[in-house]
This record gives sequence, C-alpha cells and structure tokens, in this order.
Amino acid sequence: MLTGHLYAADLQIGELLIPTPADEHLWIDESVARELDAKENVDLRRGFSIGTQNQRGAHWGDPKGKPEFDMSNDYRKKAVAVEKLGLRRFGENLRQIADDYKRQGQQIVRREGFWADE
Repeated sequence: MLTGHLYAADLQIGELLIPTPADEHLWIDESVARELDAKENVDLRRGFSIGTQNQRGAHWGDPKGKPEFDMSNDYRKKAVAVEKLGLRRFGENLRQIADDYKRQGQQIVRREGFWADE
C-alpha cells in the first residue's frame, strides 16, 4: 500500500540538496547533480525547485526586478554548466527555475511601471 511518504520524503531531500558543496569544476557536487538528473528522480528535482524558491524567504521587491533577473541569469548559467556534463533533466529543471525568476521580474516591472532591461 502506497502512503505518499516517499513522495514527501523525496521533496524534502530535494530541498536539502540545495546547499551541497561545489565540486572543483561545478557549482554543485557532481554526484548530487547526477542523482538529481536521474530519470526516476522527478520528485527530487521538484523538491530542489521548491526549495530554491522558498530559500529566498520574505523580501522587499526591487521595482525594476533586478534581483529576479540576476537570479534568472545565475540559474541559466548553472543549467549550461550541468548540461555540459550531459545532465539534461537537471539542466531543464534549472532552466525552469530561471524562467520562473524571469517571470517574477517581469511581473514586478509591469506592476511598478518600469521597462525591463531583459
């Protein structure tokens, strides 16, 4: 009988993997990146995404969305780095995070009446 505990555990573990130490050549431990890329680890990747958004906590918005655009660019660079290792699933996950931050920045810009540089 499935209880849903594995799903919840995978989400939590995915969040816990966010601050893993960097490798010599990568912003995250490569073995962790490979585990996040594994086909069966959809829920770990989902937890990583949720945790990435949640780790920011409460914050004041910059009316030009600069922090959001900066984070979008940062996560896009991280995606490129893992994709160079052939980790396309994790790369796509990071691109989705980048897209979310970009959308947030664009929403702020529209709401505040500024034109985005992006």
